[in-house]
Parts: sequence; structure tokens; C-alpha cells
Amino acid sequence: MGMRARGEIAAAASVARPDYGLITNVGLTHVGRLGSEKEIALAKGELLEYVDPAGKVFLNADNGWTPMLVRMSRSEVVTFGMNSGDVRCEDVRYTLEGVFFTVVANGGGEVFEVSAPAPGKAGVYNALASAAVGISLGMAGAEIAEGLSLPVAEEGRMRKLRTGDGKVVLDDTYNANPGSVNLAMDLLGRVEWKGRKVPVLGDMLELGEQSREEHLKVGRECARFVDALVTVGPDAALIAEGALESGKIAAGRVHSFDVIEGLASRAGELFEAGDLILVKGSRGMKMERVVKMLAEK
Repeated sequence: MGMRARGEIAAAASVARPDYGLITNVGLTHVGRLGSEKEIALAKGELLEYVDPAGKVFLNADNGWTPMLVRMSRSEVVTFGMNSGDVRCEDVRYTLEGVFFTVVANGGGEVFEVSAPAPGKAGVYNALASAAVGISLGMAGAEIAEGLSLPVAEEGRMRKLRTGDGKVVLDDTYNANPGSVNLAMDLLGRVEWKGRKVPVLGDMLELGEQSREEHLKVGRECARFVDALVTVGPDAALIAEGALESGKIAAGRVHSFDVIEGLASRAGELFEAGDLILVKGSRGMKMERVVKMLAEK
């Protein structure tokens, strides 16, 4: 269940009356509307008030708001996480083909290997959440691993496209917030790639008063992992500014455009054969247009 304001999940959950509830994460998405990360956590936590007390709630053990959410739950809580939790992982390996890791559950009594096609830490967390639910429903580790290995090619969610001249485009255009962009940059830093790593980042919308600083912070962070940077939109220009402020990337490798049409007019000089290009931005930016443009080159 999605939300952009308090009360929306409560309205839906009061009708659905779920037996199980899962909150993948709490971050800054819609903070401009809700005002603070705590308000976002409380809005997501509305789900827990309507889960059957005889059912179960699944929460991210690595998220700072989980202790508060545990107190809100009327049901048994099962946690999942990379660093801790009832269901956790070990020996994580990141590739463009996906993530590979060992699931450890039931106090170490259940261990099985997983390969999931969605790359990056977000893929690990989603797979762990799914594994936690599967284990609670009585599924065997082998059955869970088989399901998690199935291919995923959903547009906008780390879909991988290859171009004729050896570029690889990672289409992560579904949406963006500071947490998800940082996870995407972390992936760029971890995967082995012979060519350049070049993110194309659009505005992160609905961040309210925190927008300027969050865009600057993302820029400082991403400069650690990339060879060049392209931004689209007035807010995303602050990502470029933050990257330059960090001193970790040369000015000639950072390019900002107000609109996608400006980027399109210079695409031939901005990207090279063999580039790994990650495209991401908020839904309102329609960054899938950049993916389409690159795929047609």
C-alpha cells in the first residue's frame, strides 16, 4: 500500500484487514508533504494497526524507525536485515546480473543460497523481506531460492539494457529519493566495470525544506563512485554542485541540463562506447525518456 499523506494507508488497510503486513523501509520519500521522517514512519505504521493480531508483521531490522514500529504492532514481529534480524544474509556479492548471498534464519538453523536478479542493496533487502515471509508461511529454503531467482525486467526498476556500441543502461527511473539514489550509487561503486560509470540523475521531488541539502549530499556521495555525472532539472543541478564541492570529480566531467531536450542535443559527446549509465529521478521527471533516447542511439 502506498501513501503520500497520513491516513491513506489506514483507510486502505481498514478495508483490506490484512493477515500479514510488511514495511520494506522508512526514508525521506514525500518528506515535503509529511514534514519529517518520523511522520513518514507513522504513516507507514498505520498498516500495523490493522494487521490481524494472530498474523505477523515483517520489519527491516536495519532501519532506525523499526523499534517504534515494533511498539505500534499488535502482531508477532519478524525482522529481516543485512546486518541483523531474524532473517539475515552473509557473504553478499554484487554484480550487474544481480546479487548473490546466503540467507541465515531461525537462529542459524536454516541456511540457503540465493541469487536474485535485482542488483544492489535494494535487491538484497527486497529478497530478504520476501524470504522472511516465505519462511513464515512454511516454504522450504530451496523453494524460496527458486522463486527469488526468477528474472525480473520491470521497466524503471533496475532494468538492464545493452546498446549496439557496448553501453549498458540501468533503467531505475521508477522513482527517486535520497536513500534510493545513494543505494544506486553504492551499486555503481561495487560492481566491476571496465568502462566509465556515468549516472544521469534527475530532480528528487517532494523533499520540502530539506530539498537543497539532500541534493547536495547526494552529489557529495555519488562523486566517490563515478567517472562522470549528468544531471537534469533545477534541483538536480545541486547534485552536480555537491559533486564538484567534494573535489572528487573534475569539473569537465560534470554536466547539468535544465531539461531532457538539452541533454539529448549533446548525448553524442557526453557518452562513450562501453559506458555503464544509470538513469534515475523522481516520477515527475519522466526520466524514462532518457533511457529511450540512449537505447535508440
